[in-house]
Amino acid sequence: MRIHLLSYIMLASTVTLNAQNSFQEIFNEFSQSAISGYESFRDKCNSDYAAFLEASWKTFNACEPVPEPHEEQVPPVIFETPELDSVINNEPVINREVPVVEIIPSVEPVPQPQPVEPIKDTPVVAADEFEFSYLDMCLSVRAGDGLKFSLPSVKAGDISKTWKKLSGRGYDNLIVDCLSIRDKYALCDWAYLQMLKSFAVSFLGNGDSSTLLTAYLYAQSGYKVRLGTSYGHLYLLFGTKYVIYDKLYFQLDGSNFFVLDGDLNKMDIADCPYPGEKDMSFAISKEQMLGDNCMDSRHFESDRYAISSDCSVNTSLLEFYEGYPTAENNDNPLSRWAIYAETPVSRSVREELYPSLRETVRGKNALEAADMLLDFVQNAFEYGYDNEIWGNDRAFFAEETLYYPYCDCEDRSILFSHLVRDLLGLDVMLVYYPGHLATAVHFSEPVDGDYILINQRRYTICDPTFIGAPVGMTMPNMDNSHAKVILLGR
Repeated sequence: MRIHLLSYIMLASTVTLNAQNSFQEIFNEFSQSAISGYESFRDKCNSDYAAFLEASWKTFNACEPVPEPHEEQVPPVIFETPELDSVINNEPVINREVPVVEIIPSVEPVPQPQPVEPIKDTPVVAADEFEFSYLDMCLSVRAGDGLKFSLPSVKAGDISKTWKKLSGRGYDNLIVDCLSIRDKYALCDWAYLQMLKSFAVSFLGNGDSSTLLTAYLYAQSGYKVRLGTSYGHLYLLFGTKYVIYDKLYFQLDGSNFFVLDGDLNKMDIADCPYPGEKDMSFAISKEQMLGDNCMDSRHFESDRYAISSDCSVNTSLLEFYEGYPTAENNDNPLSRWAIYAETPVSRSVREELYPSLRETVRGKNALEAADMLLDFVQNAFEYGYDNEIWGNDRAFFAEETLYYPYCDCEDRSILFSHLVRDLLGLDVMLVYYPGHLATAVHFSEPVDGDYILINQRRYTICDPTFIGAPVGMTMPNMDNSHAKVILLGR
């Protein structure tokens, strides 16, 4: 065991500290070497990792939670009718550049983690199928009773021995099936971890055994994971560069580790990295193909352009979004809104809501079409304050704005940014003022009004909370000296 442990330490140090050698180079070197007793590089990683699990436990204190930012919300403003008439009558509009003090770059999408090496599917004559449910989806994986186990205790020796058992070939088909589910339903990293947990609890019951199985499947899929114990129970900690608000976390190896279930300020943790492990991302780059259970249709309309549309929302998607952690990236609290604005709108919404909106703007130029969509978001939705409705700040994904009866400035801006990008193909960015969020749109032709100049591209202000205001108008009393922009990559 000491030889295994030493070799793992050397391997882990090489992976994490030697920037000149990529992980793929290390893998290739191993593949070409003659190391007896192991069928694959992954086998050796698991063997060494199991040895490390028996010897590398230390006590860690958690970091204090980062509180979710709270600001005094700026109330909506109704655009005065005389000013509106002047705009309609083509009277001159003042062009004014809005200065910005900070530009938050868009987050480049990264590929999802993959196993340390491809896991081969093992053909069997009659595979035992296990069915389980996750967000109204009936899923099936190859996992018979022979794969069930019970963790004797959360002592290091028992965890290590059980990890060795899980590392056998018998669980490979299960891992293959879990990754296939991730790809088939386009599950983001958070959804994938929750799906693994749902399976493990259904398969083994809620307890330490299912926690270990979830951690094993998650690690074998390429994700950064740690195991921790406290008061006789085992916990899974997942690693990420993001910070989840109002939740204790542990800083290990340059990442933030959060306990999947619970908040603990002190734990014994096996701080051993698995080769090639990757952080969880909270970005959602693809539509989540969850169970399709739609609520009753809701009607939306705005009078100025006689826009009328109906839309229903997938309740499984709403349930998923309800439990999605609010997190920031790169130590910037404004980045949290980019997660909502970058998440694709669901197919059901695109098929039900978009056709009528697309018909409304048909034949219009980009400015006219954007003005119609802006008016739709300004007037078809009822404004409400988060602290009065939810008791705290709560941004909405687009589908949540279409479902819940009230929404605020950030929810409107996020929804409007989707409509403009999806229906008009124009670039949009979010514009932050203290206590308020708006948008700015890049038009290919010159557009009059307030604008922001970024990289020689002119983005014209569009405020979905300035009720009745056309494109180019900034809501009164906005502090332009502190304006910041959040670039969107999609």
